[in-house]
Parts: sequence; C-alpha cells; structure tokens
Amino acid sequence: MILSNPRPRVMPRALTALVCALVAACGGGDGGTDVPPPTPTIGVSVAPATLTLTQGQSATSTVTLTRGGNYTGAVTVAVTGAPSGVNATLTPTSLTGGTLTSTLNVAVAANAAAGPATLTITASGSGVTSQTATVALTVNAATQTLTVTRAGTGTGTVTSSPAGIDCGATCSGSFTAGATVTLTAAPATGSAFAGWSGACTNATGTCTVTLSAAQSVTATFNTVPVNNTLTVATAGGGTGTVTSSPAGITCPGTCTASFAAGTQVTLTAAATGGSTFTGWSGACTNATGTCTVTMTAAQSVTATFAPAPQTFALTVATAGTGTGTVTSAPAGITCPGTCAANFASGTSVTLTAAPAAGSAFGGWSGACTGTTTTCTVNVTAAATVTATFSQVAQTFALTVATAGTGTGSVTSSPAGITCPGTCTNSYASGTAVTLTAAPAAGSAFAGWSGACTNATGTCVVTLNAAQNVTATFNAAPAASFTLALAPAAVSVQAGATATAASTVTLTRTNFTGVIVVAASGAPQGLTVTPNPISVSGTSATLDVAVAATVAPGSYPVSITGTGVGVTQQTATLTVNVTAAPAASFALALAPAAVSVQAGATAAAASTVTLTRTNFTGAVALTTSGAPQGLTVTPNPASVTGTTATLDVAAAATVAPGTYNVTVTGAGTGVTQQTATLAVTVTAAQPAGSFGLAVSPASVSVQQGASTTTTVNVTRANGFTGAVNLAVTGAPQGLTVTPNPASATGGTSTLNITAGATTAPGTYTITVTGTGTGVTQQTATFTVQVTQAPTGGTGNVTFSFTGCDPTQVPIWLAVQNGTGAWTRVTPGANNTFSFTVGTNGGVAYVTQNGTNFNTTVMYGVVSDLTTTANRCTGNTAPLGAKTLTGNVAGLGQTDFASVSVGGATKSIFGLQGTAFTLTNVPDGPRDLIATRASLDLSTGTQALSKVIIRRNTNYPNNSVIPTLDFSSSEAFDPAQGTITVNNLGTDQAFATVSFLTANGASAGFFTGLGSGNTLPYYAVPASQLQPSDIHQIAVIATPPGNTPTSFRYVFTYLRTAGAQTVTLGPSLGATSVTSLATTPYLRLRAQVPSQSNYNGLATASFQQTGHTVTVTQTAAYTGTAPANWTLDIPDLSAAGYDPTWGLRTGAQTTWTVTAVGGDFLTFAGGTPQNNAQIVAAGATGSSSAFIQFLRSKSVVWMRKP
Repeated sequence: MILSNPRPRVMPRALTALVCALVAACGGGDGGTDVPPPTPTIGVSVAPATLTLTQGQSATSTVTLTRGGNYTGAVTVAVTGAPSGVNATLTPTSLTGGTLTSTLNVAVAANAAAGPATLTITASGSGVTSQTATVALTVNAATQTLTVTRAGTGTGTVTSSPAGIDCGATCSGSFTAGATVTLTAAPATGSAFAGWSGACTNATGTCTVTLSAAQSVTATFNTVPVNNTLTVATAGGGTGTVTSSPAGITCPGTCTASFAAGTQVTLTAAATGGSTFTGWSGACTNATGTCTVTMTAAQSVTATFAPAPQTFALTVATAGTGTGTVTSAPAGITCPGTCAANFASGTSVTLTAAPAAGSAFGGWSGACTGTTTTCTVNVTAAATVTATFSQVAQTFALTVATAGTGTGSVTSSPAGITCPGTCTNSYASGTAVTLTAAPAAGSAFAGWSGACTNATGTCVVTLNAAQNVTATFNAAPAASFTLALAPAAVSVQAGATATAASTVTLTRTNFTGVIVVAASGAPQGLTVTPNPISVSGTSATLDVAVAATVAPGSYPVSITGTGVGVTQQTATLTVNVTAAPAASFALALAPAAVSVQAGATAAAASTVTLTRTNFTGAVALTTSGAPQGLTVTPNPASVTGTTATLDVAAAATVAPGTYNVTVTGAGTGVTQQTATLAVTVTAAQPAGSFGLAVSPASVSVQQGASTTTTVNVTRANGFTGAVNLAVTGAPQGLTVTPNPASATGGTSTLNITAGATTAPGTYTITVTGTGTGVTQQTATFTVQVTQAPTGGTGNVTFSFTGCDPTQVPIWLAVQNGTGAWTRVTPGANNTFSFTVGTNGGVAYVTQNGTNFNTTVMYGVVSDLTTTANRCTGNTAPLGAKTLTGNVAGLGQTDFASVSVGGATKSIFGLQGTAFTLTNVPDGPRDLIATRASLDLSTGTQALSKVIIRRNTNYPNNSVIPTLDFSSSEAFDPAQGTITVNNLGTDQAFATVSFLTANGASAGFFTGLGSGNTLPYYAVPASQLQPSDIHQIAVIATPPGNTPTSFRYVFTYLRTAGAQTVTLGPSLGATSVTSLATTPYLRLRAQVPSQSNYNGLATASFQQTGHTVTVTQTAAYTGTAPANWTLDIPDLSAAGYDPTWGLRTGAQTTWTVTAVGGDFLTFAGGTPQNNAQIVAAGATGSSSAFIQFLRSKSVVWMRKP
C-alpha cells in the first residue's frame, strides 16, 4: 500500500496563524537608570508581502528600510529564491542617506512553472546584523474560459474533466491555457443527447476541447417520446376483429400495444361469421364501427359483437344455350361467380336475370317460376332456383370505302369484301375482321380512317356493331434524283494528286436504281475520277490528279449522273491548278547550343533536321569555324533522308569558352543552307569520389536477437560506380552483414545478429567501402549488446492484470542476491514471474507520455512475493462503469463527496448537485457519501452527515438514486480525539480515511485542535460492519511554509474514541551523493538507522518527467543497518534505456523516509485494529547537480 501526499486539506496560512497564536511572547526592561549606548540596527519590511501572478504577468512591491541606534551607513538589499522562469530585481540595490525604499520588480515568464515560491529580501550593512523579509509569491497558470450552452427540446447536464463545469448550475469555467478539457453530456430522463456544436462537432456523449483560446460549446438534448399502453377486449356472443391506425393492434391476436403519448389511435371493428357489431365501451362509447382514443395515459376499450341470426342457403344455377347473369337483392348472389349465399330466415330475396348479348332470358324453375326477368323467394329453408338463357343469332354490317388521288383495293379475312366490287358484308357479332389495303401501280397507301386509324396496310375491326372503314390511296410522284458537289471548287498543285477532293451527294425520289457518275471537259493532264463510278447509295468522292505539265489556271469539269428511267443530272467542279514551288530545303539544329567538358566527347550532341520542298536529292553536311582541338562531325555526312546528328569532341587543350561552329548543307540544283552551333567548352572536372555514413550510428541488440542499421553512400564528381562494403571489429558471436555487399544505389542495410553467448558490452564496428578509380572510405558505429531477459517462471510474481497502461511496466529486471540484473519478459495478463533466493531486488519502469517512473525494491522473498494487483491511483479496472446522480440537502458552502469502489467525485454546493463517477469497477461495491461545511476562516471541513449503501451494483451508464442528506438515510458522524505525544515545537495535522472491504473509502478531515489534541470524525459503531476500519494519519512538520523534515504516525481503529499516538524522533542527518553521471545520473542517499524506524527506508529522486524510487527492507540485510544506504543501481546491462533515468545537470528533488512499527508488505495488505506505523523523513539538496524543491514523501508499509 502506498500513501502519498500526506498533508491534510487545510489552509497553511490559517494553520500558521493558529500556531503563532499558541506561542507566548514577552519582552521589556527592569527599569534601571543606567542606559548603555544604543546599538546600531537596521530593519527591513516589504509591502505587499504577498504577490499572486499569472504566467506572463509582472508586479512590484516596496521594500522599506528602518535604521536604529543612530546607524547611518549604506545598506545593500538583495533578493534571492526566485524559481526558474521568474525574474526578481531590486531598484536601487544600495540605500544611502535618506533613501529608505527600494522597488522589488517581479516578472513571471509565460513558461514559468505554476506554484508557490518564497522571495527573500536581505538587507546588510557594515557593523549591523543583516535582516530579511519575505514575499510569498504564487504563480498561477494562465487560464482560458470554456463556456457551455444547452439547447434542444430536452434537458441534461454537461460536466468537465478536469472539474470546473457542471451545467446545469455552473456552465462556464476557467482552465489552464492549453489544457485539454473533456466534456461529458448526460441526458435527463425522457431526453436524449443529440450532439455538440461550437468547439465540438461530434455526436457522441463526450468531446475534447483544447483551450488555446476561450471556447464555447453547445450540447443539444432532445426529448424522447413517452409511450402509453392501449388494451382492447371483445365481448358479446358474436365474433369480430379490432384493428388500429397507427398499426399495432390486430385483436384477437395482438390486443395490447404501446403508442407515443398524445397519439390519436383510431380503432376499427369488423364483425365476422355473421355477427353484428353493437358498440364500444371503456375509452370509446359510440356505436359506429370506428372510434378514436387519445393516448394521454394508458387506455382500455371493449368492442361488443352480437351473434349471427339463423341463415339458409339460396342457390342459383343457369341453363340453356345462351348466357346471362343472375343477381340478388339483398346482395349476396352474382352468378356466374357467386351462385350461392346465406340469408337470414324469413328474408325475401329478389332475383334478377340479365341475358348477355346474343342471348334471351327463357324463364325460372325451382323455387321460382315464370318468364319475367325477376322473381322473389321467401327464404325459410334452403332453396334452389334455375334461370334459363337461349342463344339468339346476331350479325353486323362492315362497309369499306376508298378515297384519295390514287387507286387501290381492299380485301377482308374472313372473306366477304373485295373493294372496289363488294364493299359491304355482314359478319356474326364479335367477329374480328382483318382488312388489307393494296395500292395500284403509281399509287401509294396513305392510311385508314373510320373504325381503323393506323397507317399500315392492314387493320382489324371487331364487329360488336355496324362499322365503316375508309382506305386512302394517293398518286405516287415520278422517279428522280438530284446531284450536288461539296466543295464545288478545289485547288490542286501542278504535279500533285488530291484524293477525295470533293464529295458527290445524290438525293433520290422514288428511285433506288444504280446511278453512273462520269467526269468530262477536263484538259489534257487533268483527270477527275469518281469513286465509285456506279453508285447504289447516296454519295461518291472525286479524286483529282494534275500532271506537272498542266498550266496554272481554273478548269471547269462536268460531273454527270445517269440512271435508268430517270432524267440525267449534271454539276460543275471547278479545278484551280496552282504552280509547283521550286526545289529547296531548310536546315535546323536542335539544340542549337551544346556543352562539352574539355577532354570529353559528346556523341549525337545535336540533331540536324532537313525540311525538303520538291527536292529528294542528297544533302552534303560540312562544319567550319571550330578552333584547333574542337571537332564537330556530321553523322552521316551525306543525308538522303531528313535528319543527321553532330558528334562534338573537345581536346583537353581546348580553353574553356563558347565557340560558334557553322554547319553547311549543299545539294544539286538547290541553294546551299547554313546554321550555327554554339559549343561551350567547360573545364575538366575533378576525379570521382564517394562518402560513407551509418545511420543510426548507435544501435542496441539483446543476446540471441537481431537488428539493423543503414549505410548511406553519397557519390560526387561524376562517380557512379558500385561501392564494395566490408565490416570489421565485431566480437565473437556478433555478426554484421551488409546487404547488398556491393552498393550500386545510395544505401545498404547492415544486418546485425548477436549470438546467445555474445558478451554484453558496447562495440565499435568499422565499415570500409572501395570502388574502381576512387579512394577507399570508412565509417564507424557502435553496437550495444544487452543481456537477454530471463523466462517467465519462478517463486515471485508481480501482477499488473487489469491495470491502466500507464501502470504496466515497459521493462522489468530482477537481481538474485547481489548478482547481475537480468531482464524478465512478461507472461499472460501482464504478469512477471521470476526466481529469487534468500533475498534480491526488483526494478521496473512505467511510462505516462513523456514521464518515466523507475521503481527499485530490495527485500527478502517474503517482502517481494505477491500475487495482488499492483496498480495504484485512479486506475480504470476491467469492466469499469460510468454512473451519474444527484445529491440533495446541500447548502451553498457545503461540500459533498460520493465514492463507489474507489471512484470518487466531490460536489460543491455553489456549483450544483449533479455528479458523474467514472472508472467504477464492476461487481458489488459499497457507496459512501459525506456532507461537510467549509470553515473559510480556518480552512477546515466540519463533517455533518454520512450515507452508506452496501453491496451496490449499479448497471453501466445508470443513474444512482438521489443521495439526500436531509433524509432519514443520512446519519450523524461519531467524534473522537487523538492526542499526539512527543510533538515538541512541530505542528500536527490529522486526516481520517474510512475503508470498507467492498472497495469504498471516504476522507473525514479533522478540525484544528488545542495544543497536541486533535478532533476527528468517524462512522458510528451502529453503522459498522466487521470488515470496516478507520485509518488516522497524524503528520507533524516544523513551523514554516517549506519544512525540510516530517514525522508520521498511522493508526487503525474500528470505533471512534480517545486515542493517543507517539511520534518518533526526527530523522538523523541525511546525505545525498553522486555515484555516476553516465550512462545516466546515479545517486546514493544515506541516513542513520534508529530503533523507531527499523523496518525499511525509501529514497525518492525527482526531475521533470523522471522519478526514481529506491526502497530497502531491514530483512534484506539481515538486521537494521547502522546506516540506511539507498543506491540507484546500474541497470544498463539488463537493457535499461538511459533516457528513462535521471539526467546530469537537471533540477533534482530528493526525499528520504525511514519507517517502523506494524508494517504491511510492499504490495499492501489488510489493516488490523490498533495497528500503528511510525515514520520520519527529510527533503533537501546535495552538491551542484541538484536544487532544493518542496517534495512529497512515499511510505512503504508491511502487514503486522
């Protein structure tokens, strides 16, 4: 069990004032007449003596000097004690003559650490005693405001972590600038959380805001519909169904359903089996088949159905050669279809016969007789009636006519119409007659009208009545075509050919034959060729060829189209013949400027491009104008195509500079062409080279493991060759292999493998690189071989199962006796098992972000052995839950505290009554709630009410029933006193913690007592269970704001009463020295052993982000030593990373504590009634590598 930060929650200044009030002061003289000469004195004071500044602020105080005994000398004032980031200066620093004041200027940097500090003003002068005055400086972290607004139709609360916002009541809070604040939204009953807006935009119940500036967040809660239940029942002797709208009830079957509050539900009753609906009762009272219920609360409705009367069947049949229908009144029979129906006894049923088309009604038989179309049957028993229908022959005439400017014929199927000729015929009713139109030669069918309206050559008419149809024929136009050219004029150079120079378009009218296209009228040497000549489609193209001998000019060419039975068509194509250009060529260079190093050759440095016009002969290329040693060579020198290249060679003797070289092209019958190539000759470059570097240059590998590092190859001065790598300097068992061994690129990987027997240590390895034509290069790096961790079995187990990740070791090692430290690998569920003989040590490291904590423990096996969970602090256990609730009966200056299973939340009356508990462990847990009033004058809390609920197991995300401190559930606390012996001049404080077996704890803080007697609060005996116990911690420190020593007594009580404890002596002289500064800072703390503190000793060394704690039991050395010696061990051989440990030159704080009495083990235990633990400690600084700061102590306790 670890107890940290033992100072009570009281206001130090109020306590200091109380101690001062208890100290008597006296003074005065004896009234004699001999007065000695006055003694020169000085005094110093400062106002204000208290400064509270926020990071980035500054302020001043006035230092006032007083002189006595006729002292007139110069007084020097100086200020000390300013912490890092705080600049304190005095102006002036020398007070002479009548100058009696100096200004203290205090400036706090933006990155100064928050917290208290004491500035000491020292006034000194020649021949007088120096005097001091102090300024209490408090540096507060800069803050930003976070404002929360609630919106929506519902309600809920928003709380923050860290605390500050509990909205409802407190919707705005100030937090440290840059702090990350987590907001949690909790909807009230009947509401749901809808999402965040403002600085948060997600829809989950939590959001995180980083306060780099003031921020506003809105949480939206919307109401959740409330449902009420509607229940339906049926009554009466009949049967029927009841359904609802909205859906939900179908009764019988589903006779109960829930609907949103306020919903209007319509119920519909439907009788079945001949029953009759007679009315509603309950929430509905009308007699119609529907009723409406408004669901303002749960409702019940009954539907009553009367049984059906006695019925008899009436059956109808049809007979005869015809067809027809028979219907009944009352309804029920429609035959064919429904030919039988049941009617109530005594019902008069009228039957009506209706013959179909082509039929006639012949009469009734059976229960009805007669030939009229209606008959009446009085149903007193089952009866049968037959209706007879006879077939009646019926025909209709179909008449066809023709119209239009053309002629044609119309025939029918079935036969009967051939028009002209027979244009009318009669057909049986219902016959479908197909008419077909056939136009005569020179005519075209235009469409139907009358009973047919389509435009195709056939139509179908169904004869249910006489019908008329007209077929229209119009005279067809004569066959013809037109011919058009596009374009109608083309230009062709003499000696050239234009393929598809123009397009012939043929537009046809009633003509589908072949059209022959021909060209005529062209002069000699000009040909126009149709393609194709015979056109069955609508287009052709014209190819134009012009001989070189054709004189330039415009020539009309006739294009004729001829077809059988149609008129010939003609169009004119104008061919413009242009003169051919003279033979020539152009010469161009790309690029026109090149660069070559002296002594080098650039093949194909530039390309010569020839653009030819009416010229196909060879072009001879030559160069001129190059200085001696510079040659430009065409390749090839005679070009029959269009390109060649230029090879440029510069001798080593050619001076650097730019030279213009003329490239000339010449051919037969064409004009010579030239172009200029600018050749820049650059100085010769130095010889090629390369460099080697290894990154990272320091690696670590365990015995039996592998790792890698990289060789980086950098090439220079034109060197591009391979670099061959070799490795030297590796000890036996350590292999370093480059891959690839011949590096053609920029990197090669060094594969490093340490054998299981490779000796631990740090080795320097050399990598050598060689290449063709370059100087050999080397690079070195170091390999640290660490000892392999041991296995996971043994007689000691450290368990971190279920711990927060920040409390699970990232590294753990064990020392058997005084042997070598060996790393231990974790087993399942974060457990570490290992073997220790008589005694040994355990060291492990935990990490929280950039903060590293190293814990070292020396003890015997019984000290180290534990299977208990080693987690401490506010850890989220497996199955952790979140609970919410409210307290009642809380005044504005009252505090409430609620604890469930180790999860605790404090509520201040001025900030509201809602609370949220997080990380509550699953399973049955005790709940403890307390109410206390704050005394602002003393800083104490007066406990007034306590509530305890045993074995609670609230579901996750549930609401704890209200904790009402004004209800009968709350009870008054018991009170007791504790008398502290051997207090001396120290001031004592006490705190009380109430502990239960089901993981609950509550702090009952004490008030200020008189002398060495302190009052305390406790749970009365009537409320205790056997496992409950109180822990009372008494802490004594010397007067002052920064004591450097402390003493403790811990006592355990079941019931409250008068208790006496005795403090042990102060700790002896403590020293802290340096053991080593590399690979990390290792310190030694020593303190004399005393009989009161013969159990164990602990030294804690703290730097920003780094803490090392070393603990040793008396059993480890066999007996309590004369001096406790607590060393930070060298753990590097077991793989300890030096960056985890203390750093040389960093600000360091140390605390040493010795403990005796009734003890618990390293990992905790169950406190016993009347057990006591005594302890003493000291804080301070030693040598140049550490600086004093106020510290907290750590106490290890062992089971009695």
